[in-house]
Amino acid sequence: MKTTSNKVRDASVADPKAQALREVHREIDHAVVAAYGWSDVDPRVGFHDSKIGVRWTVSKVARFEILDRLRTLKQQRYDARSK
Repeated sequence: MKTTSNKVRDASVADPKAQALREVHREIDHAVVAAYGWSDVDPRVGFHDSKIGVRWTVSKVARFEILDRLRTLKQQRYDARSK
């Protein structure tokens, strides 16, 4: 039996509840990007290839951009504390 998370991440699952949760995840991802003020980043949430197969997630390009920006913020905060 598949867990709810697995149903959401599985492109072959068309269950309306799984689809509704996918939309919630999409809204959350967009809200987080907006909260950081990164209006120029489109998470392009959908089914994308990953190390463990096709999954419901942000695109690879967006993921790397977001991670790079988070690393930059982390470094800036570290530097600010070190002064």
